[in-house]
Amino acid sequence: MCLIHLDRFDEALTSLKNNPDADSTDLVFEKAYCQYRLNQINDAYDTIKRATNAAPSIRVNELLAQICYKLEKYQESYDLYREIIKNTDDDYEIERQTNLSAVVAALKLNDPTSSKDVNLAEYENRTYELCYNSACILIGKGNYQEARDKLRKAEKMCIKTFEDEDDAETFESEIAIIRIQLAFCLQKLGDHDESLKIYNNSLKSKSDDVSINAVASNNLVCLNKDQNVFDSKKKFKAATGPELEQKMNKYQKKLISYNEILFSIITNQ
Repeated sequence: MCLIHLDRFDEALTSLKNNPDADSTDLVFEKAYCQYRLNQINDAYDTIKRATNAAPSIRVNELLAQICYKLEKYQESYDLYREIIKNTDDDYEIERQTNLSAVVAALKLNDPTSSKDVNLAEYENRTYELCYNSACILIGKGNYQEARDKLRKAEKMCIKTFEDEDDAETFESEIAIIRIQLAFCLQKLGDHDESLKIYNNSLKSKSDDVSINAVASNNLVCLNKDQNVFDSKKKFKAATGPELEQKMNKYQKKLISYNEILFSIITNQ
């Protein structure tokens, strides 16, 4: 437990493996959590699923729901969060609604015909994350105009949230995600000049989040079409590097690959 609190997850996991008495179902959460934090997502999933405990605790199920989200097992994650929310009454309702809305957004983006939804009317004004996730659900439904308006609202809420906090790095990362989605909505609505400006500003800021840069680069290539071919080639390098393998989901990688094919056709390659 001390090692976990010190973020020394490798050592904590080794300690569990080296002590059979400790590596039991009583510590299934601790073991799976260490694996999760070490990005051993499949191992974390297997650890929980193999546990003999017939009635997993709420915290085990919450960890499993987040693991399922990372593994893109969105339906399983959705079912877990719905069950957790139905059977809990504590101070973490907003966090759970935020996570559930992210799962629904992922379901909608991967399958626009999905019937899964969540009513965020009473929550989306509480945090910028919920407002942002609500916008993402609308994007999945193809409602870009309303999504654009919610993203502008989420942007203002994010700025207000961090105005009294000394955490510039987190703020820049969070606001960049919102603005990239806003640029996408503007692009879909035909406001190419404004979306182009946002994408370029995002890339100039040189975010540490390579996935943000990849999405901006990919969308810029779409705006370039058959123009600025040399620039588009550079942008694809930023959107397809090996460092993105663990950072982007299958849906994002599929779209980037598809755009790369179209670009190759346009440029007779």
